[in-house]
Amino acid sequence: MGVYYCNATNPLTNHSAISRNATLDIAVIGSDFRQSPDNLDVAVGEEAVLECKSPKGEPEPRVRWRKDNDPVKPTDRIQITDSGSLRIKEARKDDTGHYVCIAYNIGGEKESPPARLAVREKPRIVEGPKDALVQENSDVFFQCRAIGDPEPTIIWKKLEDQMPQGRLHILEDRSLKIERARQSDEGVYVCRAENSVGSQESEAKLTVHSQPSFVVTPKDKVVGVGRRATFRCEVTGNPAPAVFWNKESSQTLMFPNQDHGRMAVSDEGTLTIDPVQKDDAGEYICKGLNIAGTAYAMPSLM
Repeated sequence: MGVYYCNATNPLTNHSAISRNATLDIAVIGSDFRQSPDNLDVAVGEEAVLECKSPKGEPEPRVRWRKDNDPVKPTDRIQITDSGSLRIKEARKDDTGHYVCIAYNIGGEKESPPARLAVREKPRIVEGPKDALVQENSDVFFQCRAIGDPEPTIIWKKLEDQMPQGRLHILEDRSLKIERARQSDEGVYVCRAENSVGSQESEAKLTVHSQPSFVVTPKDKVVGVGRRATFRCEVTGNPAPAVFWNKESSQTLMFPNQDHGRMAVSDEGTLTIDPVQKDDAGEYICKGLNIAGTAYAMPSLM
């Protein structure tokens, strides 16, 4: 900008006049944006901000935006910041498109390269795994189905433990199959659906029931009268079996920590007869019982 003078002369009178108020404004706008908008992915409902800082210019350029060749009209939800960025609150699917930042002043205008805003949907599990209770050696299936944009990836894990090795399969529909379930497979299994804008998890508990089986099977005993007879009987299973004894010829059941005179059953299931009498001879039955089944052994006292 500068000040220019106009000098006018009348040749008849030789008088002159000078104008001192004329000015010249020069407007310019640079070619390079100080910051151009970048492609952006956001989830539905989140805020989207497309950054833009105009080129340098004189006077300072202002900014407007265009989406898919249509002007962007500011609203309560869509705003152009003082710095020139475009802020979209609570983004919607129809906000998806290509955006151009336009810087302008009286010297002209410049357009930024287009930036794509993609408004995505976070994963949502529409069918999650359900708690399962199975018998040992049965197959287990856990379903997991999710929707979202882009299509979510399904990942399975087991909380605080490793997944079963060699017997686990991820099926084509992303459901989980465990072959020949074991008691060690018990635990909480988690389905995780994830994409570029978020994730969601759903979990289910697996319980594996197993029939009672003997860890220690009681053996036949030959014990003299007046001595002590001990029959060890340890049973495992899931849930933990109740262990009790009875003599084959008696209907009386002997449970741990109950008073049976000369006979007692320990917490572990060991039967002790002290002292042995002659009429104690015979067969005894140790039983382990849970909701999955029964195991029994019949040692003899001679």
